[in-house]
Amino acid sequence: MAMLRKGQYKFNYSLGDPPELYDIAEDPGEFRNLANDEAYQTIYRELEAQLLADWDPVEIEKQVRASQKARMLIDQVTDGQWRKSPA
Repeated sequence: MAMLRKGQYKFNYSLGDPPELYDIAEDPGEFRNLANDEAYQTIYRELEAQLLADWDPVEIEKQVRASQKARMLIDQVTDGQWRKSPA
């Protein structure tokens, strides 16, 4: 998950989940997601573009999956011994 804050707005983005936009000055508990509110589309698009310019969630997901696959292979080949610390 990535989060970007600009002024009174907070934008949350997580691959596979709906984006979230909050006006934390008006809604500090983050109960009202403004991401689909037409009145906030300009700020939504601005924050989304800024966040995705510096962060590629698809590439990160690929790297995480490759790392998980490698660890599972190592675990299988070593019968889990690589995870045990020496006594």
